[in-house]
Amino acid sequence: MEPTAQISADHLTGRLRDLYDLLAAAAEAGLPCPSNTDLMDKGIVVGDHTRCTEALQRLSKMGLIKIEAGVNWRRVTVLATGKATAKSNGSRQGRVRRMAPSALGGATVNIRPAKRTCLRCRRKFESQGPHNQMCGPCRNAASEIAA
Repeated sequence: MEPTAQISADHLTGRLRDLYDLLAAAAEAGLPCPSNTDLMDKGIVVGDHTRCTEALQRLSKMGLIKIEAGVNWRRVTVLATGKATAKSNGSRQGRVRRMAPSALGGATVNIRPAKRTCLRCRRKFESQGPHNQMCGPCRNAASEIAA
């Protein structure tokens, strides 16, 4: 993905600035690129892995960073300095249930289980990913009805 516009990082504010500063510090020190889990644990990105990817893509579209990604790894180059983070080590943290394609050029991102509301009974349950919208009992009941 090519940047569409270049702006100075001086205009960044809030969490997007915090994200840029963290990436710049990691690149300067030659450290691995922070994982999505690291970004969420530090409170830099609030939400899920998709929001982490979206935040990184925003910085890329602004012309501040270049993202290289593959299966379970990422490297970010800060364009202002030309320095890059080390390639992340690829170790998964937490319980990863599924891998899904991302907008990062066919790379994949981790989708972690999340508490969701069942579309049928409206109770909370631990979903295996965005594809899982009904709790187990409701899914079983729906499959029995369909059979």
